[in-house]
Amino acid sequence: MGDSQFFAIDTLKMPWEESFNEKIGKALFRKELLSEPETGMLVRLVRYPAGVINPSHTHPCGHGMYVLEGRLVTHKGTFGPSSFVWFPEGEVMEHGASPEGDVVVVFITNKPFRIDYGEGDRQELYGVRGPVVMHGCQEGLIASRPRTPKAWRLYGVNSCDC
Repeated sequence: MGDSQFFAIDTLKMPWEESFNEKIGKALFRKELLSEPETGMLVRLVRYPAGVINPSHTHPCGHGMYVLEGRLVTHKGTFGPSSFVWFPEGEVMEHGASPEGDVVVVFITNKPFRIDYGEGDRQELYGVRGPVVMHGCQEGLIASRPRTPKAWRLYGVNSCDC
């Protein structure tokens, strides 16, 4: 979906993808909307279940969250629907849902996404823990996974394993 051509997505017809986070001990849910392998920029819907907070962490990218429903709880305050929150690259942050209910946000990054919880603990790259062996050669893979040899090199993948 990282094409430079027009497209439209009916997100109500997309299933939520469950992504278990070991640091939180719970799953977050996402719907990939756009990924640009050349820059790493991505747009996704993210749903944090009620009371789930992603603890203190950083990212090697800036990212924004536009709150669609619920209340986004962060280290800087709580934000309701129609709020846009920007987290600068490298800022130590926490964010998630209030105890009262789930929060759904439009999540946008400006370059490749990864979560770092502490020195040497790189938890997530495009929602996948462990060695990154991703490709787009098979139909049905998540749109955010690297699709070109250039992108594979960017994420430490030497070749496609199709």
